Amino acid sequence: MELELLELMIFNRSILCSDENGEVDETYVIQQTLLRRRDEIERNVYLRMRMEESRVNKLLGVRLVLLL
Repeated sequence: MELELLELMIFNRSILCSDENGEVDETYVIQQTLLRRRDEIERNVYLRMRMEESRVNKLLGVRLVLLL
């Protein structure tokens, strides 16, 4: 649930932080904090899955599984 909310917040913030060319400015502190929290959640889930001997090989796979 928290990850879904973070994804929506990141999406909205990236729209607000983009310039006229669509480039997202990564220097905004709020954007960095949201991305850092998302990565922290994904790493924690990845480590738990590895400790339970789940068949997960990549951190990107965790993000896809959690959001589907």
